[in-house]
This record gives sequence, C-alpha cells and structure tokens, in this order.
Amino acid sequence: MDISIVIPTYNRSPLLKKCLDSLVKQDYPAGDFEVIVCDDGSSDDTRGISRSFAEKYGNIRYLYQPHKGVAAARNLGIRNSSAGLIAFVADDYTLDPGYASVAVNFFRSSPDAQVLRFKIVNESRDFLSRADHFSYDIYIIGLLERSHARGGRLIGKSFHLPASGAAVFRKEIFGRVGQFDEELEVGEDIEMGWRLKKSSIGIYYCDYFSVKRNYKLPLSGHLRKRFLYGETMHMLKRKYPEHPINFPVSGRGSLVFAKNFLFYPVEKYLLMKKASCPLLFFPVHALLDSSYVLGVLLVGIWKKPSRKLPPVF
Repeated sequence: MDISIVIPTYNRSPLLKKCLDSLVKQDYPAGDFEVIVCDDGSSDDTRGISRSFAEKYGNIRYLYQPHKGVAAARNLGIRNSSAGLIAFVADDYTLDPGYASVAVNFFRSSPDAQVLRFKIVNESRDFLSRADHFSYDIYIIGLLERSHARGGRLIGKSFHLPASGAAVFRKEIFGRVGQFDEELEVGEDIEMGWRLKKSSIGIYYCDYFSVKRNYKLPLSGHLRKRFLYGETMHMLKRKYPEHPINFPVSGRGSLVFAKNFLFYPVEKYLLMKKASCPLLFFPVHALLDSSYVLGVLLVGIWKKPSRKLPPVF
C-alpha cells in the first residue's frame, strides 16, 4: 500500500459522492492505494453512500465516530491508515485522475520531503463562493511571498503555509509532531503548520496540479467561519506565545494589532490586483475580515472561546 487517502466528512453526502466518484477514477493501481471515509457522526445518508462504494470497490473503507469535529476525523484516519503516505482530502474536493500518482511520485523523487500540498481552485460559480475563494487565494499568495519562493514546477519549501490543500504527509511525521488538535473547531491545519515549522519541517506547494473545490455557504456561514478562525488564531497565540502573530493580549500587542488591521486593507488591495481579483469582491472581503477581527477581540475579552456557535466542518 503506497498511499492512504482520508476523507473527513460530516452531513455532506452529495459532495462526498462526487469526491468518491473522482477517487475511483484515479489512474493509480487500485491495489496500491486506499480511501478511508471518516464519518464524524453524520445523520444524512453518508453511511449508505460510503458503504455502497466500499462494497463495489475493495480499496474503500468506511469508519464512523460520534461527532467530534474535523480534527478528530482526521486523527481517526491516521490511526487506521495502512500506507506510509497519508493524504487528507476534504469531502468538497474533486480530484483529477492523476492526484495519487503525482503525490506518490513526488515523494519517491524527493526522499527528504515530508509534506506536500496542492493548489486549490474554485469550482462553484456563485458570487459568495467566488469572493470567498479569492480571499483564500490572496491569503496563500501572501504566505508564498513570505517564503521567498518563486514559480516553477514546484514552489519550494515554505514554513508559512497551513497543512491543508489536499495535503499529503509521510506518516512518521505524526510520531514526531503529534496528531491534529481536537480542541479546535477550525484552523487545525494552521496549528499543525506551526508545529511543523517548529520542527523545521517545510511544506512543499505544487503549483502545476490543482484540486477542484465545490464549497457553498450562505453569507452567515462564511461570517461564522471567519469568526471561529479569529478565535482559533487567538488560541494559537496563547498556546504558542512565541508565535509571531500580534494580538491584543498586551498594550504593545494591541497597538501592533491595530496598526496591522489598519494597513491590511491596503496590502490586500495590492494582492488582489496581483491575483486579478475583481474589485467588486473587496466589500465582501472587508466584511469577512471584520468578522475575523471580531472573533479575535471577543475571545480576548472573554479569555475563552465561545462554544455557543454550531460546529463548522
């Protein structure tokens, strides 16, 4: 077994079916890779769809756990994987047939590499999904620029990227840095990225093979998720005081946070132009960023994250 592809999922069976349809069309030998569906307590027909695929294809397995969150679902896949490489694929991803081949061949040709992630492209065409994805693209562009990497067949190691984007890990990594933090509702990939950096493990970014994403939420859902990211980033700073992110946990931190927040729209505007992002998206981005800042500020006041909001998967 060369690679285990883990799909954490929760109550999104139509998206899961599309994802599984793409995985059974991989050009990699079916006997050399496995697909593990990690159901995080779904109440829809996720179980039935997963089992129907498992009955038809011998390399697909279905695992169930009570609802604990995406980090716990990822860890369930880690514990039950059989291969030396573990890939994490969101249930709203559609993968081209070469995904498994590209991943395995990369690690075979790069014995020192530990983590590989891919470029994510938006498949949804509604306005909110496009605006949200452009915000994500701008975020990734900013991180890649911080890595001083340049284009090419592979953008070299970065120590600033989150460990997401259909990321593939060597399994032994989790023995070194631990598994995903199950206390986080969102941002477990960002927290993992920081632990990787502390262990001097860079993340390779593949810019020539992309993964399609079909992700739709109402505006309230996008705002809620950004709010939770704000909470998560504040919790990350508390967990790792040495983290370079500046939050209002002190007088100096408050001043730096305020300065960054005031100048960030200018920086984001410049990045938007570089990403050929329609300026019509800018008001949406400003609203999403404000929700993120609200999450940062409120958890700073309460001293603990809010758990009144429904979970996000």
